[in-house]
Amino acid sequence: MNEPVEILLVEDYPIDQQIALRFFKKSQVPHQVQVVRDGFNALNFVFCRGIYQERSFERPPGVVFLDIRLPDMDGWQVLAQMKADSRTRNIPVLMMSAAVSPEETEKSRQLGAAGCIQKPLQSKKLTTMLENIRFDRKAVAEATARS
Repeated sequence: MNEPVEILLVEDYPIDQQIALRFFKKSQVPHQVQVVRDGFNALNFVFCRGIYQERSFERPPGVVFLDIRLPDMDGWQVLAQMKADSRTRNIPVLMMSAAVSPEETEKSRQLGAAGCIQKPLQSKKLTTMLENIRFDRKAVAEATARS
């Protein structure tokens, strides 16, 4: 059986969190979901800092679902910091927005995101995307070890 994928959900709006959690539960991908509500804690989780300092870079999230509009720092800032660091740049990030514009989709690609998807999470297209994302923990771990 496949090892569960750790999904980091970065979403400040409780209703969208609940919808996303239901979506993940219905997916056929074995998973564990961690939820944080702002960009600051997203970076702490990914970089194993603060209350997440017990985490290890050897077990990075398999994928990050990152809301664009967050309190304290927006999703673009979180994405830029993740992609600028060799330890985290290989983690797939899917940007989320209530209304995805062509500009947001393009900016997501330019900053290194795997895609930009519309909330709430519920489409068959997203299910297929989630199932097809390559959750290659070994490649991420090797990239982390080199830094």
